[in-house]
Amino acid sequence: MNLKYSHGFSLVELLAVIGIFLVLSTISIIAWDSFGPLMILQGAAEGLGDTLELCMHKALAQKNEFFVMINYRERLYRTNDNITLQFPANSYVAVNDDGWLPTNTNKTRRYNHHSRFDGDKPEYREEYVPDAGDYANKWRDNNMIESREIFKGPLRIGRGIFFQPPTDVRDAPVRIVLSYRKPFMYWHGQNVPVNRPVYEAERREDAAYLYLSDHRYRPGDDTKDNKAHLRVIRIIEQKVDVYRPI
Repeated sequence: MNLKYSHGFSLVELLAVIGIFLVLSTISIIAWDSFGPLMILQGAAEGLGDTLELCMHKALAQKNEFFVMINYRERLYRTNDNITLQFPANSYVAVNDDGWLPTNTNKTRRYNHHSRFDGDKPEYREEYVPDAGDYANKWRDNNMIESREIFKGPLRIGRGIFFQPPTDVRDAPVRIVLSYRKPFMYWHGQNVPVNRPVYEAERREDAAYLYLSDHRYRPGDDTKDNKAHLRVIRIIEQKVDVYRPI
């Protein structure tokens, strides 16, 4: 009886297989180096866009206001209930801007004194109206953060992803407020302090633009290749668009 033995692979065959794997690995690394950062950038922009849309829907459903605070730089924020929050650079926080607390067993909303402001401007009017014997829905939202009101965040937009503020600080959205009543969206730029309500005269109701980039983006370069490393989030009324600039 004749037996046939398998002698395995020859050295040449092994080297050929290793060479094929090296070529495929090189191609994969080059492809990821080219498209990987763009995928991360697109995901970061869509994630922030989804958060804005979620806040829009919840504002309408809860008959309440939500706002998203954009942090271009690291900052400390002292809440109305005297808690200091640290917001990292290139991050955002979504806030359920509700000045009411479910303080009874029925979980109905009741006045929360931390949200109370006095003054001659309507933004500082008290939520509670003693003469009416009721709680004033119109004034319960104050554009301020209490620690219990944080809905999401602070969240970094992504590793190696950055906010690109426009030259004019008035055009760099800091607080984007989503409401259940008109105006359904308003915002303000970096020229308005974040430690107080937004005065009516400071509210901007035009489209708000957020610009996100990866580490390869070069500000001031208008070439098509450079703009590939930039994403734009456009927010107006009840609509959010995420797109790549042309």
